[in-house]
Amino acid sequence: MRMSLSVLLFAAILPALAFGGSSRIMPTMMPGSRCGLDQPQACRGGSHCINSVCTCQTGSTVVDGECVVLVVAPPLAPCVDEATVCGGQSVCTDSICKCPPGMTLRGHECYRNNEVSGVVPPSSVACTDASHCTGGSTCVNGKCTCQQGMVLSDGWCQFKYAYPGETCARAEICVGGSVCSRDMRICNCPERTIQIDNSCLEGLGSIH
Repeated sequence: MRMSLSVLLFAAILPALAFGGSSRIMPTMMPGSRCGLDQPQACRGGSHCINSVCTCQTGSTVVDGECVVLVVAPPLAPCVDEATVCGGQSVCTDSICKCPPGMTLRGHECYRNNEVSGVVPPSSVACTDASHCTGGSTCVNGKCTCQQGMVLSDGWCQFKYAYPGETCARAEICVGGSVCSRDMRICNCPERTIQIDNSCLEGLGSIH
């Protein structure tokens, strides 16, 4: 009985002896936390220790403690989550990438107003070609018109989009991670996700 107890005690202290007399658990560090080669720390969430800081790779950002690849959205596209950045010099306004004040949309880029001449807003009747139209519209039969699948709102042609739980019966684009149900024509969260505010997030349940 004594021999068996001694063997058990030796087995218990062996890991501590292998690590210099103490057993230490390697902690994990969130992106943005301090790190160092002289410390038993490991960066988590896809980050790496750069200049003593757990850093996400170029082209990604931190969302809920994880490094997520950034998605560049063109002007007039939805920008409903932290992983989306607006391109073409646009900024996220009311969940839509729009040109800031003093700038006008031409194609997929925002230009300063003093760089644009002869501009015509959507629904006007004085255009001669698409280069004169603003707000993402195009010249159709002498009139600046929004493209198919877009609607005019506050002088801008915007994609028709819908949040989880809203209808997608008129070709609305489901956002927030939701998908358009073919039978109900409603933007639903996929399986194994739950709706929180205007987004579908991983959870224990699902919405159908």
